[in-house]
Amino acid sequence: MMWTPWGDLLTLDFVKAAIEGENLGNNPAGATDILAVSWTSHDYVNHLFGPESRQSHDQTIRLDRVFGELFAFIDQRIGLQNVLITLSADHGFMNIPEFSASRRLDAGRIDPDKMIEGVNAALSAKFGEGKYVTAWWNPNLYVDYRLLEERKLNPAEVEAAAQAFLRSYPGVETVFTRTQLENGQMPNTKLARQVTLAWHQQISGDIVVMNKPNWYLFAKPTTYASTHGSPWAYDTNVPLAMYGPSWIKAGKYGDSEVVDLARTIAFILNVRPPNGCEGRVLSEILN
Repeated sequence: MMWTPWGDLLTLDFVKAAIEGENLGNNPAGATDILAVSWTSHDYVNHLFGPESRQSHDQTIRLDRVFGELFAFIDQRIGLQNVLITLSADHGFMNIPEFSASRRLDAGRIDPDKMIEGVNAALSAKFGEGKYVTAWWNPNLYVDYRLLEERKLNPAEVEAAAQAFLRSYPGVETVFTRTQLENGQMPNTKLARQVTLAWHQQISGDIVVMNKPNWYLFAKPTTYASTHGSPWAYDTNVPLAMYGPSWIKAGKYGDSEVVDLARTIAFILNVRPPNGCEGRVLSEILN
């Protein structure tokens, strides 16, 4: 059901039941109630059919109607003048590679399993037979450092060799290594800064692979039509909309990011912002 627009209708029923059951918006102590909803069907539909598909367009129109019904429901129970509504997304979607290729763009699909085979073959030829890269999770390759320690190999040299191989791999834009990230040796580029912000020393992988624009990089490359997870504008540019007559000034504002949302809401609620919050208060939009 989640792969269809009907998933949003089920979510709408659940949201209405939550508002009624918890009597949201009518807290006896006057405290603010917060309701966070993930409208997930749009993600599923775009994975299955691609954002340029008729199915995606149809689902978007239906979701707009769902929002209209929800806002009318909230207005009747609470009054929209008493509500702050925010809308954003965690990512966008790439057009399916076949669609992009039909527009004469450089596009294709990368199979992570074949990529691992290629890396291990290159490393085996240089350092001796072995399974140096053990796993992949978008967009990281994981190195078997125990094997490197057993063979007394320099991790930085092995990573660099893998990096050199992958730089010429079809569909790969650039590659960064754990040594680069841990030692602050990343180049001064927007892409490198994006990778640095997304990488976690303890749980992220050891070799970060960035695909070229319009290239699909995900497990089982023929399972889905489209995916996300790249640093390119079709993935990173998402809406950030806010509505609340008592707090928000009507207008269109360009200098904002999704990370600003949490700090702005915290400011409106007069509460401490979340730990690790990187955004700023969007003071220009506030009444």
